[in-house]
Amino acid sequence: MTVYHTPGVYFERRDISPLTIGLPRSDIAGFAGIAMRGPLFEPVRVESWIQFVSTFGTYIPQAYLAYSVYGFFANGGRTCWVSRVADKTMARTASRDFGGITVVAGSPGAWGNGIFVRPFLSSNTVTALLVRFPDGQEQFFRAPFTRPPAARDNLLQISQEDIDNKLAFPLLTMTEEQVSMNLPEDAFLEGGTDGLTFLTPADFEEAFENLGSIPEIGVVAAPDLMPKLPISPKFKPPALNCCCVEGVKPIPNVPNPDTTEFPPPFSDDQIQDLQIALTANAQEHRYRFAVLDAAGERAVPPQAITWRNGFPESSFAALYYPWILVEDPLRLTGLVRAIPARTLWRDLLLRYINVRRLLSTIEKALDQSLQWTVFEPNNPLLWREIDRVVRSFLEDLFRKGMLDGGTSEEAYSVRCDEATNPPSETDLGRMICEIGIKPPYPAEFVVVILGITKDGIQIREAREQHA
Repeated sequence: MTVYHTPGVYFERRDISPLTIGLPRSDIAGFAGIAMRGPLFEPVRVESWIQFVSTFGTYIPQAYLAYSVYGFFANGGRTCWVSRVADKTMARTASRDFGGITVVAGSPGAWGNGIFVRPFLSSNTVTALLVRFPDGQEQFFRAPFTRPPAARDNLLQISQEDIDNKLAFPLLTMTEEQVSMNLPEDAFLEGGTDGLTFLTPADFEEAFENLGSIPEIGVVAAPDLMPKLPISPKFKPPALNCCCVEGVKPIPNVPNPDTTEFPPPFSDDQIQDLQIALTANAQEHRYRFAVLDAAGERAVPPQAITWRNGFPESSFAALYYPWILVEDPLRLTGLVRAIPARTLWRDLLLRYINVRRLLSTIEKALDQSLQWTVFEPNNPLLWREIDRVVRSFLEDLFRKGMLDGGTSEEAYSVRCDEATNPPSETDLGRMICEIGIKPPYPAEFVVVILGITKDGIQIREAREQHA
């Protein structure tokens, strides 16, 4: 307590706001798959389809990732993390030298081979570069090419730092070296490869591990474990720039547009092992849910059932079947997946996805918001405070319609007192709070046992025991 030695008026800051439990987000998805471009294996936070396209490119015939992310945002998704998968030893970045100016694509992949560069000379020195990207967009660069980005006109008053952060994954980079003796000519970048020919299950496992480092992810999926049919789309060259003037050579088409690198199809055992690994990843992180594919594009119901029976029971994953027909922008195939209602857990307690997701959300909220209790004296004062905070949290969920029951007493129960904390528990430094909730139909009443020790918070689920 502060001691004052002279008369006067003093002000002390005290935190009088009541302790509450906030509801964490559980809608953030994590995707591991094959993309046109972008950083390899590094999880990137994506908050719109446009942002995904700018970083990872659009639909490609080798993969389902872009389709999955588009569907995620089209159905109301707000945030996801994407980890691009490829064989790092075989993926190459396209580049080319233009009179001492080396132009390099921003990320590995054959997409970089479609970048066309036209140098402009003055006294046999490159003074400017016209760059045409595979989607038809063009950008003009002037010497010096390695200077930092200049301040741009900003009509929306956005800070320059925020604008520069949007360029974390540029489409190309440039380096200046000593002037070459040969005069540069118009050319495409070369040497870019996707690194898919020798793709292995270990590459997906690395992506799973990297997504595991992002604690806010609530749902994980790997849409490219199932191979796509090796069908290449018909090549359509981009339209010429309307600003082309007479006497200027037109930009040629991308060389070898029909050469597409496809990943090898994994065996059924390899695919199932990877799906089990993804499920284990979700279960290990406790507040995560894995979405899996049933067999392949042409699986029939008996095959899907056989596929499901090959998985160990888990309430942290669901197998979805059948695939349904949708319009494909590439006109290659129209198959996507349909999401089921049940997890891989056979017992009614955690059989349904909504129950598993609700429990994970509640447990995550309790885990995050009650960490302060580890440092408090384990006495009735703490028990009453935890009882109050938890009841307030569950009452809020009940009023939002997230719990079943006609009244609060039917929807949830909280017990944290001398009965749950006898001397045999408190002497060991443990505090027990029993929380019962009634998830929406068809689940039964579920008991969540919250245990607090000096080492942290432990949570266990159980079915209500009836006398």
